[in-house]
Amino acid sequence: MGLSIDKLPKNLNSEINADLKRFQQQLVSALAAATPKDHGTASRGWQPGSLAVKDNKLTGQTIAYNNVPYIGALEAGHSSQAPKGFVQQTIAKLVK
Repeated sequence: MGLSIDKLPKNLNSEINADLKRFQQQLVSALAAATPKDHGTASRGWQPGSLAVKDNKLTGQTIAYNNVPYIGALEAGHSSQAPKGFVQQTIAKLVK
């Protein structure tokens, strides 16, 4: 027998969203620290995404993003300051 949705705490969505927001801030900080820096534009470009829980459903599509046009090139290894795949490596460290 499963748990009925009406038995879930009334504030569950807000608790999950608070945890998501904390994780998003940790991720943005970690990504900014791991991003190669020349003038700092790419590292300052990290922002929390739109991922949230509403009415017990996940909404939004991103947990963090960076609109700097060359962030993909940095992720692909076009800087000697960070390894190829530094974004994925940073995420992997945080979710362990």
